[in-house]
Amino acid sequence: MTRFWRGLCAGGATGLLSAFSYPDPGIWPLAIIAYIPLLWWLRVDRPSPRQAFIGGWVAGALIHGIGHKFLAFTMQEMSHMPPWLAWIVVVAYSLAMGAHQALFAAVVAFICREHGRDGRFVAVAVLAIMAVEFAVPWQFRWFLGNALYRVPVLLQVADLGAVYVVSGMCVAVSAALVVVVTADSARKRAQAAFGVVALLAVWIGYGVFAIAAVDAVEAQRTVRVGIVQPNPSLKEKTSSLPGVRTRMQDRAEALTRSLAADDVDMYIWPEGSLPYYFVHREVPPHLPADRKSRAPPMLKKTTIRAQRFARGQGKPLLLGSLRRDDAAWSGRATNSAIVLDGDKPPRFYDKRKLVAFGEYMPGRELMPSLSTAVRGVGDLEWGELPSILPIAGAQVGVNICYEALFSGFMRTHTAAADFLVNLTDDLWFGPVDAPQLHLMVQMPRAIELRRPFIRATATGISAHVDAAGRIVGETAVWKTATHVADVKVAEIDSPFRVVGLWPMRLVTALVVWLLVVAWRRRRTETLPPSH
Repeated sequence: MTRFWRGLCAGGATGLLSAFSYPDPGIWPLAIIAYIPLLWWLRVDRPSPRQAFIGGWVAGALIHGIGHKFLAFTMQEMSHMPPWLAWIVVVAYSLAMGAHQALFAAVVAFICREHGRDGRFVAVAVLAIMAVEFAVPWQFRWFLGNALYRVPVLLQVADLGAVYVVSGMCVAVSAALVVVVTADSARKRAQAAFGVVALLAVWIGYGVFAIAAVDAVEAQRTVRVGIVQPNPSLKEKTSSLPGVRTRMQDRAEALTRSLAADDVDMYIWPEGSLPYYFVHREVPPHLPADRKSRAPPMLKKTTIRAQRFARGQGKPLLLGSLRRDDAAWSGRATNSAIVLDGDKPPRFYDKRKLVAFGEYMPGRELMPSLSTAVRGVGDLEWGELPSILPIAGAQVGVNICYEALFSGFMRTHTAAADFLVNLTDDLWFGPVDAPQLHLMVQMPRAIELRRPFIRATATGISAHVDAAGRIVGETAVWKTATHVADVKVAEIDSPFRVVGLWPMRLVTALVVWLLVVAWRRRRTETLPPSH
């Protein structure tokens, strides 16, 4: 078998191992050894950067193709694409996103091909995976380290520089094991084996220490949160019949009433809780016709109904809904979180990070026709309101769906909160493993910011994650459910809260510097001798 074909096989093995470490089946130990085949090939065969790029691309295409198969369902249901076209898009997307693993392999090959000493090889592999995950754009940001989301002790290093550090630890173990197998002497193999043991000891030891430190901090108070999961159907979401669409509001109200005996401090309904839009401004009927709200009467009705219901419960209600804030009903809508609290005016947070090709079409500002070019793609406006809202005596860091995937964004906008609340609607992902994947990529924010993380979803998984990254409670998928979370408010710091993503910026700069050094060295070695 030639070097090229060995590379394709190695890339395929790494791709499958990585994909299977994610839900479903979620065999998380595979994440720690997934990169062994690809790294072994890079170490033993010393491929050219171009060959390494192709081998890594195979790995990446498999990882993203298997992990993002839910997109086929979404495009068929939302944009009414025929199945063959939806799967073509999934393949194209997988090939594009596979460039991340391709870049990783090419970087390692370029820096280490000529001078791949044992320690250097491990260090370059670790730096490369962190730099690629951090610096290269991703559509849906789940990384190698996310696969360990149900193993809190191994996830604690995320508070040093976000979840990228967890990915670095996984690749460090894989690379060190490759050195154990490929080292050219028994002494070096023994040293590498000792390094693997030491690395695992430090990794686990840090996790045990960090969890103990979090548990040692006494809570200042506890906020009891009632999470409502109304489990709407696609028919209810898309029907043109008001009687069908309002069923999910009926269930949300009934579920909320069932929580009354739990003496909760606040209720949470997920993203897209109202059957239609929330009408921001109700214009009194005595005003001239040109000043009246042009919102359809049914939208006013469901909005008023939600306000009256919240007032009757006597506790604040945080819910997600589309809204327009102009009475003329002419501007773009926002995807919003809304606080209804007695007779107080509603308070709002509008989603700041929209999903490209889902909530807006890229390029629409230059070509307005793109806004309506693809059926099912929204035309929403970016929000500007503060993310932290006072609710039930606590400062709540509200975020909506996609926003919780971004470590830096969450630190910037919600670090000062007492706890975090994410409103999500995963209905559009269909009956696949995407809800687990979505929880997987959101929950590390609890560790990074050392704040409890509450996730309220329409169809599941709704969850309560504590400041140590433990999933304290969760609901089943595709079930009508409620969950009561006793959220402990405590002032806990973390390195990530202090320095943010600067460690990752330094890692990326170091990788760029190593590439420049390797390029200059190669250029010097290939120049003809001067006379």
